[in-house]
Amino acid sequence: MTGDVIFIRESRSYGKDDVVTYRSPEGGHIVTHRIVGAKKSADEQIQFQTKGDNNQADDPYTIAGSAILGRRWFTIPKLGYVEVYGRSKMGQIIIASVIIGWIASDYTWQQLSKKQIKKQTERS
Repeated sequence: MTGDVIFIRESRSYGKDDVVTYRSPEGGHIVTHRIVGAKKSADEQIQFQTKGDNNQADDPYTIAGSAILGRRWFTIPKLGYVEVYGRSKMGQIIIASVIIGWIASDYTWQQLSKKQIKKQTERS
């Protein structure tokens, strides 16, 4: 689904219903779609027909097996939206604020722990 982060790994073979990532023949950009069919071309090479799960029609091209980068290994839903948000100015400010707050609270916790240990050793 849109916004999901997909991890892929290479495979020796691909078939119908496999979700694959490949280089599009229309511009060479990276695409992740499902294989919906396969056929042999005139030169006996297997060509895969693909379709996006949210698309009504099959892709207007077929994919050679050599264009496929890998098959879906696992997916982390919606993580891609975090990445996109992290690239925005507001996202960067929020992420930086969380990191700075974490470091400051850790430093404060360590200082309080040192004072408490010092008081306990003075009493002994």
